[in-house]
Amino acid sequence: MQVEIRNLGLAAFIKMKGYKLLEVGKYSFSFELKENQTEKTLQLEYYNSLCSMLFVEVCNLRDMQRFIRERD
Repeated sequence: MQVEIRNLGLAAFIKMKGYKLLEVGKYSFSFELKENQTEKTLQLEYYNSLCSMLFVEVCNLRDMQRFIRERD
């Protein structure tokens, strides 16, 4: 089953799990999922993982740097 993912963190998580990346779009990534896997189960696994927390913190740090650069 092919699935299109628009969330960068989730796409990275799916890639890390070894799923085949089929296409990179302007705002999305397409993956081939295994027959017994769904996008919903991968989303839940990602949002309950440390990877999700790491991605949030990386984004927060990036936003702080942007704020500092714009302020100066």
